[in-house]
Amino acid sequence: MILEKTFFYNKLHTTIQLDDDTMQKVSDFFEIKQIPSSESFNLENMKNKEPIRNEILLLRSYTVETARNGKPFLKIEFNNSSGVVVGRMFDNNNSVELTIPMLEAERVFYVEGSVNEYQGKNSINIDRLSVCREAINPTTLLPATELSVQELLWEMFAYMDALQEPHRTIALKGLQIYWKEFSMKPAAKGHHHAYLHGLLKHTIGLMRIAKYITEEAKNPYEGIYHLTEIAEAQHKEALKQRLQEGSTSRYTYMPWAGSFDHVYEMVANLIEMDEMELDKDLIIAGIFYHDLGKIFEYTHIGEISNKYDWLYPTLKATKTPIKGGIDMDPLGKYMGHMATGIMLLKDTVEKQNIQVSLEDIVKYNHCILAHHGRLEWGTNIKPMIPEAIIMHLADFFDSRWEKDDPVN
Repeated sequence: MILEKTFFYNKLHTTIQLDDDTMQKVSDFFEIKQIPSSESFNLENMKNKEPIRNEILLLRSYTVETARNGKPFLKIEFNNSSGVVVGRMFDNNNSVELTIPMLEAERVFYVEGSVNEYQGKNSINIDRLSVCREAINPTTLLPATELSVQELLWEMFAYMDALQEPHRTIALKGLQIYWKEFSMKPAAKGHHHAYLHGLLKHTIGLMRIAKYITEEAKNPYEGIYHLTEIAEAQHKEALKQRLQEGSTSRYTYMPWAGSFDHVYEMVANLIEMDEMELDKDLIIAGIFYHDLGKIFEYTHIGEISNKYDWLYPTLKATKTPIKGGIDMDPLGKYMGHMATGIMLLKDTVEKQNIQVSLEDIVKYNHCILAHHGRLEWGTNIKPMIPEAIIMHLADFFDSRWEKDDPVN
């Protein structure tokens, strides 16, 4: 099978070729959990006063507010695969007081009511909430990528399978061990790839860009320059459109605002380092681990219950938090994802008895810790080796492109 994929504003492409036996082995080994997002209703497509009957929604948050008549009402934010759904429950027959304990204890509900259109926005006037006890696939309750997870897996496997040792084993063993949770996780709560399977999509994005820079372009500098030219052209077009539309939104909200001087600074640093020593295979394997710690940075309904066993097999949890929408995990809130990424790499190498040099481990760890590029952007250390600069720039380009083109 040949997979032809375009990326980065459809200006670049990659070709993946896999034989049928390999595809079948990969499909048999890795569990794919993906359902079409259309299984959830889209409130924005509904008409005013249209009934809502037993729709399953995931609680995000709620507040108690006061109506004009002085009575309390509940403003509730839910999630489904179409995005955020806002509902209001008014205090009929003491319904506010009776509902709050349920909202504190549960996360998934059947919702009954009707559509309320106000100033062009739809919400739900809630008549009744009841707890949903059945097992629900999280992709019906949270936004998820529209791309094929199966094809993303095949592409990632192809990249990893082509690596030289020890990088091939480091990458493939990690993929085997962490796939179930890695493939489902979002890459962020709101910044970029903030949806189920977002981490998988983001990681593939970095691999594509890194391979273009290090293998397909004439040299890494030319590759970086071409990516920058594509981004600058897109940025200029967006500015032109803002002018024509009379947009008043802040310039700093644009994905590429203030970005390009940083790229040229990284290129200057790369020139000083002599990129001829670039270890291309270490970059691809390292990309798999660069955000792998986000398994522990974010939590959501449907994640595996024993994920902490990878890091702390003797951990005894005092209580199990109620899983809802995409939120910060207690460990991630205080540690971030870079430290836990290094811990997962160490765990893989040790448990799989992978023979790897100290020099390579130092490079892996540095690339993971440096991939945000700047201290003010949350990096633990500035990139000081060529592999770290390439990985950082791949992350830089992919995360900003995603804000402009989240579907592709």
